[in-house]
Amino acid sequence: MKKNGSKHRPKGLVQDTEPPGRRSSGTSPVARLRSLFGHNRVQGAVIACVAIALLTVLLVPKRHIIDLQMFRVGEIARQDIWAPTEITVEDEETTAAKKKAAAAKAPSVYDFDERALSQTIGAIRSTFRALRAGIEKRNELLQSLEQPAAPEGGKQAKSPAKVSTQDKLSGHSEAPAPPEVKPTIAELREQFKQSLGIDVSPEEFDQLVASGFDVAVEDCVVRAFEDACKDGVVGDKALLLSNYKNGIIMRLVGSGKTKTFPASSFFMVSDSQKARAEAAKFVKTECPGSSEFRAVLASVISRLVKPTLTFNKSETEKVKQDAVAAVEPVYFKIKKGQMIVRAREVVTAKQSRLIREIAKKIQPRRRLNSAVGTPLFLVIVAILLSLSGRRFGFEAASHWKNHLLFWTIAVLTLLLSKAFLWGIRAFADAVEQFPFNQQECYYFAAPLGLGAVLISLLMGKRLGLAATIVCSAFVPLLFGNYPVIIMATLLSGVAVVFVAGRYGNGAVVFKMGLSIGIVAAATVLSMQLLDANVKFSQTGYFNAVCGFGQGLVVIAFAGIFLPILELVFGVWTKSKLLDLASNDRPLIKRLMIEAGGTHNHSIRVAELARSACEEIGANGVIAFVGSYYHDIGKLKRPGYFIENTPVGGENPHDHLKPAMSVRILVEHVTYGLELARKKKLPLVVQDIIEQHHGKSLMKPFYHKAQEAAKRTGEVVEESEFRYPGVKPQTRQAGIIMLADSIEAASRVLLEPTRDKISKMVDRIVSWYIEDHQLDECDLSLRDIQKCKETFVHVLQGMLHSRIEYPEDQPGSLQSEVVR
Repeated sequence: MKKNGSKHRPKGLVQDTEPPGRRSSGTSPVARLRSLFGHNRVQGAVIACVAIALLTVLLVPKRHIIDLQMFRVGEIARQDIWAPTEITVEDEETTAAKKKAAAAKAPSVYDFDERALSQTIGAIRSTFRALRAGIEKRNELLQSLEQPAAPEGGKQAKSPAKVSTQDKLSGHSEAPAPPEVKPTIAELREQFKQSLGIDVSPEEFDQLVASGFDVAVEDCVVRAFEDACKDGVVGDKALLLSNYKNGIIMRLVGSGKTKTFPASSFFMVSDSQKARAEAAKFVKTECPGSSEFRAVLASVISRLVKPTLTFNKSETEKVKQDAVAAVEPVYFKIKKGQMIVRAREVVTAKQSRLIREIAKKIQPRRRLNSAVGTPLFLVIVAILLSLSGRRFGFEAASHWKNHLLFWTIAVLTLLLSKAFLWGIRAFADAVEQFPFNQQECYYFAAPLGLGAVLISLLMGKRLGLAATIVCSAFVPLLFGNYPVIIMATLLSGVAVVFVAGRYGNGAVVFKMGLSIGIVAAATVLSMQLLDANVKFSQTGYFNAVCGFGQGLVVIAFAGIFLPILELVFGVWTKSKLLDLASNDRPLIKRLMIEAGGTHNHSIRVAELARSACEEIGANGVIAFVGSYYHDIGKLKRPGYFIENTPVGGENPHDHLKPAMSVRILVEHVTYGLELARKKKLPLVVQDIIEQHHGKSLMKPFYHKAQEAAKRTGEVVEESEFRYPGVKPQTRQAGIIMLADSIEAASRVLLEPTRDKISKMVDRIVSWYIEDHQLDECDLSLRDIQKCKETFVHVLQGMLHSRIEYPEDQPGSLQSEVVR
């Protein structure tokens, strides 16, 4: 309280309890930003934007917009494909034919050694001259050795046996030439090999040595070689003549320059085998000597004849590659709207190629369109869900963790569906047996129903329906135009919500997955019956099997991720929440023993709150459990609350000042919140404990303080007699606030008729509305009216009249009990 002279606040205004320093800093940009992002709606919007950005990244295709796997050669087209715009496409067949023709017409490259003839003739003459000189030198040495020296004592030495000149030259006489006779036959043979590059046997060389490498023999060999090679020699003349048609590029050996020859000259070129045969024939008929000697010369000359014109394969390939690269591609135009392939047609090679070209051409534009259209589509869905939040139970003022959990499950569902899609594509490509190789069939098994299952269990069945809508929106973005999958996802999601509401306990995950499988399979079969163009086949039945398989996939994934999400987000499922209301719970047991009146009050508030929540579509389980714990703070001082005072007992507040009474009442909220945090109760329960009185006015003590202030002259600040808590942020908390006050007020009704109960409910609800305590919990006037009607109906059952037994019939009570 404040003394006279204190500034008087108008009635109804709430005092700002922030410290002066914090108030002054509230006007700074940083403080404004912090205040803005501290608002639940802004937090929810930020989380939704981040989630939409992630979903866009996952949904915008990084490959072709058109699923090219569906249009492979020999596959049955699943949809019509037409040109979305006029496209110029390369005619690969015609272009390939032109390139093939260009390669076939490309000239061949030959290496021509124009100096080979003169070089070989020069080598022949120089070799013959050198060997003649060597033989002459050797003969002179041998002749000098044949003249015997004069014997000592004048006696004549015995003359050696006579050796023929040929034997002396060849070294095969009975008396070999002395080692000092140089050059030896072996040295001459090595010189022959090094000079001409051919090797001959010792016997063949003996024949050559015997001829003395005569000039006549030399001239004969030269004429034979020159006649055979004068027009050139090629290894394969047939190949030369075939290449001649496309032209021949002659590349000079050594310089690398090209040279042009008359076309007729290629016909005069001799084949290497023919040239060798002609040279050998010339030697055998024209050269002097014996037939054995001429045979040796023929062998030598045939080995000297080598091609002077050689086909260069690598250079020819380069020329062909250049010719192919110079070919201009052939294009043709596809007009806008031109049909490429119709649904249910067998895809040909040309159609498959055209579809690939269309996908390649339109991909950049389609990707840009998808990058803009995908987030826009998701934003529309998110806005519609937000505007319909009250219907789905997703209050705009709910905790930011609820928004984060909702969008986390949505992103998780998309991630698992996309991973499943990648997996079945690889599986279908690896399998050859029909229909197991049809990847479109496996689309029905994608775990799109997982979002509805997880959100129904963790956040309520109405939000599960919202998740169904979001996951159905993923279908055209993931799989394309598949209305059957959209219908299967929607209907199976509705089945999940029904199962979540109908079967709250037991193997609920299994039941949800089973319902998804049954509804999806039935939807697939029924939609096929509606399509007159579709006949039941292996594919149709397999689609239904995959639809049922979705339920099994969802069961598996839900079993994995449900406990993880519960742990990370601290979420309590319906069954776990209901377990908190058990009388075996420590806090409930303490409340029964230490504050029985409060426990009884909490039970009645729970019935009122749950009935009202279920009537307007709010979460009745949260309201029921929250009501059980909303007054646990009274355990600190249970005797100071009227419901715990014995009948006829004295009210302890009659001897307390109003300010002290206010402290005790406020304490039950702060202590209750402290106790809930210590016992790690769910956040939704903690919020209800903190918000169930909001910032409401404690009227009895406020009026008592005003009466006392009239005598002392003090000014009573209304704000000091208000709860310092938080106004209800959810519909459940707002309804519990009303039910708490209505249940307490109902205890003082003497004759609780329906009219009296209705007037009491109207009075209390109207006071809270006028006091603006329900401004932040999204309770509409229609919701409040339904809640009032429900409160009246439930209270009539609680406060029903009883029979008063006559005092003069004491046995009647006993008999009634026995009966």
